[in-house]
Amino acid sequence: MKIPLDQFEQVIDEKILVRGLSYYKKGNVHDLEETSPGCYETIVEGTENYNVQLTVNNGAVTEYSCDCPYDFGPVCKHVAAALFKLQEDTLGLAATNKSKGTSKPRGKNMATQIKEMLSKATKEELEQFLNEEAKNNAELRTYIVSAFDHYNDHITSDNYLTIINNLVKKATGRYGFIEWSAANKLGRDVDELIENAHKHVKSQNYAKALPIIFAVIEGMSEPLNNSDDSSGSIGGCIAGAFNLLEQVAKECTQHKIRRTIFEACIEYFKQDLYKGFDWYRDLMSIAASLVDNDDDFNTVAAFLDKEYDYEFTTQEFQTVKYNLLKRYKGDTEAAKYLEANLSNSDLREKAIELSINNKDFDRAEQLANDGIEQDKEDKPGLVSTWNEWLLKSAQAQHDRGKIVKCARQRLLDNFQPQQDYYKILKDNVDPQQWPSFFDALINEPNKSKHFSATTIADLYIKEEMWDRLFALVKENQYFSFIEHYEKYLDDKYSNQIAVMYADLILASMERNMGRNHYQESCRYLRRMIKLGARAKADEVIETLRSLYPKRRALMEELEKV
Repeated sequence: MKIPLDQFEQVIDEKILVRGLSYYKKGNVHDLEETSPGCYETIVEGTENYNVQLTVNNGAVTEYSCDCPYDFGPVCKHVAAALFKLQEDTLGLAATNKSKGTSKPRGKNMATQIKEMLSKATKEELEQFLNEEAKNNAELRTYIVSAFDHYNDHITSDNYLTIINNLVKKATGRYGFIEWSAANKLGRDVDELIENAHKHVKSQNYAKALPIIFAVIEGMSEPLNNSDDSSGSIGGCIAGAFNLLEQVAKECTQHKIRRTIFEACIEYFKQDLYKGFDWYRDLMSIAASLVDNDDDFNTVAAFLDKEYDYEFTTQEFQTVKYNLLKRYKGDTEAAKYLEANLSNSDLREKAIELSINNKDFDRAEQLANDGIEQDKEDKPGLVSTWNEWLLKSAQAQHDRGKIVKCARQRLLDNFQPQQDYYKILKDNVDPQQWPSFFDALINEPNKSKHFSATTIADLYIKEEMWDRLFALVKENQYFSFIEHYEKYLDDKYSNQIAVMYADLILASMERNMGRNHYQESCRYLRRMIKLGARAKADEVIETLRSLYPKRRALMEELEKV
């Protein structure tokens, strides 16, 4: 998560904040320095010395890490302590001095000092240093290979896989599990390799990119299943590798490269690599896109025709089979397959679209209505889809009666809207009949649960029915609803809106405590003042001071108003 630097106390768990503040006040944060613009590093003394890194961009901490073993949440007490140190001047804090020193060094930052030292070191010294360090430092080996693999014509997928396995081994804890912070770091390290593969793909050096892509796909499968990847770092690496693999399959015309990708996808699929994830289906989709002979067609078709554990996988593979038939066998074979698999919603949609394109509107409407009947009990999303196709069919025929009927249904459903149904109705209903049509629509007794107060309010706005809009707001008195529609009503109804805010503020204080609630109420006090109801706002403030004099945080927030 991003942490606003000037409000970090409001987004970090209170227990962590208290412990972090204690560490800071004891002087346990040592040598905080800006190693490069916006990048900070420090040592926080705990049971051991832990390295904390922070990246600040546009007033927010966008990246943070600590090498402590804490894994119960995104932010540990050491990161919190570093944030207090970083903000000590702003917060008016002072820490205890320790012998190790806690003040930020003056003069050149670390990045400048390193740059100067490296410029003075000889080539031999640098080579010796890097060779010695790389022997026992998996991350450094990764960075070296990522930066200089264009100088190595013999590096293979196995070489990259060894690098990834070493990174995984280092990230894995004593019980064989990769905790959240270690998963984050592992993801960042592997991203270095992915970025290099991306550069090779961009320069069309596919032979250099594929070994990295294959190594990531193979090497990150097990870590994905044995880690806390709630931040998506490991999944992001895998997704990056699959995106590049798909890009190479689309762009590359070299037979050898395409053959290599095809065989790899088939082998990974046989191994059930990423089974249960979308990437499992991606393997077969990529393989299908590379079919260029009957043997390959038969190999892929045999996998696509199987029944799988999940209905979604089976149906998606049917769609892949249809596209493969259309590309490799032609429209006639694809059409036969389509008709035989209309229980597949994706294929039913394709059949409806083809019928509309061929102006066979009766067939399109029959397919849509059959879909409604098939899915009406337990698949409202698909029912919405079939109703949308009925509307598209009516629009293609320019049949105003059908258009009004279908658009009215879609507006009442208000489920997964794809068009402006109000405008469609307004354009197709006789203007003289529109007022009564609109009233009947609003008062429809069988409106679905999705036809909410918000939907009705938006229709009133389009019709400029301000009295009706205000009456609806009065029926739905809660802060966000009033605030959302206030701008349409404030000229004529400002006093009434201020009274509603006042009542809600007083009711909220009866039920809620805590600075966040106080700040929200004070925000609406300011809105009352903006509406010209300063006297009413002052009255509410005095009432709150009288009722809750011991709520110090509330008194502080009221002072700010």
